[in-house]
Amino acid sequence: MAWIYKYMMNDIENFKNTMATWNTYLLKEDKIQNFFDENELIFFFQKGDNIYGANEDGRLTFATMNDKKEDKRVRDEIRVLAINLVKSINDEKSESMFNMKEMKKIKILDRDEAEKILHKKIK
Repeated sequence: MAWIYKYMMNDIENFKNTMATWNTYLLKEDKIQNFFDENELIFFFQKGDNIYGANEDGRLTFATMNDKKEDKRVRDEIRVLAINLVKSINDEKSESMFNMKEMKKIKILDRDEAEKILHKKIK
């Protein structure tokens, strides 16, 4: 009978560890989603190892940068204001401005991709 008790305790301990891992994941998920919502982030991109998010103004500015009908001087002068999500999620607020030349070197992400990458980088 002692072996049954030991076996059951091992299963219970494994279950507790699984639940702790799941709870940690949910806390990260909530933190990321709440941050996105609080800052009204809808435009996400990756530049190097960093992930950035911008609101509707940033998305529209990026669209203007890529609009060949827009005056080239205007496209050269405007900037996208974006939040460094890796730093900000880890409680180190960081914003950056990107010009057209810099924005040509980015990879656009959807919200799900940005969340997935942040899950790996969050402390």
